[in-house]
Amino acid sequence: MAMIVGVRFRESGKTYYFAPAKDAVHAPGDLVVVETSRGVECGEVTIGNREVEDKTIVSPLKPVLRKALPEDIRRHKANCEKEKEALRVCQQKAAAHELDMKVVDVECSFDGSKILFYFTAEGRVDLRALNCARSACATRPKCLAVSASAGSRFAARAFCRIFSRFPSKWQSRRVCP
Repeated sequence: MAMIVGVRFRESGKTYYFAPAKDAVHAPGDLVVVETSRGVECGEVTIGNREVEDKTIVSPLKPVLRKALPEDIRRHKANCEKEKEALRVCQQKAAAHELDMKVVDVECSFDGSKILFYFTAEGRVDLRALNCARSACATRPKCLAVSASAGSRFAARAFCRIFSRFPSKWQSRRVCP
């Protein structure tokens, strides 16, 4: 039996399992800082400490580093605001350059070292003209901007989130306290 904690990074996103620190108790709703394959991230606990069968998890589990400190929560909120601003700027630049694409979502890593832009397009898009990625990272040293083509389901989910008149608990967005 292995001890796990379930953490998600978006409100309606997938729950990922992490290994809690010894003697640490995490309750649903707590914000925690975890080590992921993308680096250090902040997420919300959805499943508290629980033992599960070893065959139901993929070993080895990444660790929960700590409960989110007030500084971590401030950084997380600031990243959520930066994501909104980067999305707005990138959409404006795509329209100004008359690119046949839709920027549907933006993710900023917890430490601010990477910004990921998701977009959809019918065909190929020349992103050299866009430059929104470089302008979003211009104020941060050692920041990497990445553009990724999003599938139709991802785009539909992002579209419903952005243009919904009636917000619901099923919206897909970063977990912001």
